[in-house]
Amino acid sequence: MTQAMKLPLTIEDITPEWLTLALTPCAPGIEVRKVAVVKVRNGFTTVVRAKIDVNEAGKAAGIPEQLIFKGGFEFFTRDFTGEYAIHPMRMEAAGWASRTPPFRPLTASMKPARDRRWT
Repeated sequence: MTQAMKLPLTIEDITPEWLTLALTPCAPGIEVRKVAVVKVRNGFTTVVRAKIDVNEAGKAAGIPEQLIFKGGFEFFTRDFTGEYAIHPMRMEAAGWASRTPPFRPLTASMKPARDRRWT
């Protein structure tokens, strides 16, 4: 049975536990041991750069040491757009999915627009 998960609503919600669950479909056996925010660019869609520490399974799967998260982490974004905030992000993920590495984000490989776990 597939485990349902929520996308993080705040930067603090980007935890090792959440990221382990999010990365498991593309890196089975991964454990994210640490997430350290390196840089934040606040805006309508906030961009977060984080350095992560993963176990050997994550390294073997090619998970990079730094990840970029982009989302409606600001209350005013969610308050203004409500449920509609996810649609532009799904469109962006689909656009990135058409690119080749190293520009393809992990979220695109997880197919958030088609996977019902992403709510």
